[in-house]
Amino acid sequence: HVFDVAALKDAAGLLDDPVYAKRFVDEDFAPYGLELWPASFVLADLLLRTPPWGERRALELGCGVGLVSIAAARAEWDVVATDHYDLALEFARYNSGRCGVTVGAFDHMDWRTPPDYRPFDLVFASDVLYQREDHAPILGCVERYLSPTGTCWIVDPNRPSADRFPDAVAAHGHFSCEAAVHQA
Repeated sequence: HVFDVAALKDAAGLLDDPVYAKRFVDEDFAPYGLELWPASFVLADLLLRTPPWGERRALELGCGVGLVSIAAARAEWDVVATDHYDLALEFARYNSGRCGVTVGAFDHMDWRTPPDYRPFDLVFASDVLYQREDHAPILGCVERYLSPTGTCWIVDPNRPSADRFPDAVAAHGHFSCEAAVHQA
């Protein structure tokens, strides 16, 4: 599968712009969801290689420019793609159309105040474990949205902050965590 998606080459460069730098401080806005990150390629590949199960309902936490949700939709999942940043959702919508793939919905989501959804067979995320303070809210979303027979895949390129995620999972007490190595 080949997907032609638009993304920024250097989202951190936006922080040199005074308008975005101010947003970063005032709104806790980090433009990093506007880039393609390493784990998104791995998770997209994994989704394309694994047949859907259950009702085929899937939720992406932190969709960024949409590559992984697009791959999931291409793999016949009914996907709800979410992100905290509206600009990332605009990129994801645009990229979905550009790739000719229908993603079920693009919704704004703050992990700390998640909206109501019915359960999903698959909850997935890539490159979201870069801040330890996000681990608990991410797990809260997984607990809230994952069906009793569902699976959650969170893929990370082995950032130092991700090393503590299995500890957060164990402390949460409702899930087990398995580490796997997958290369796209």
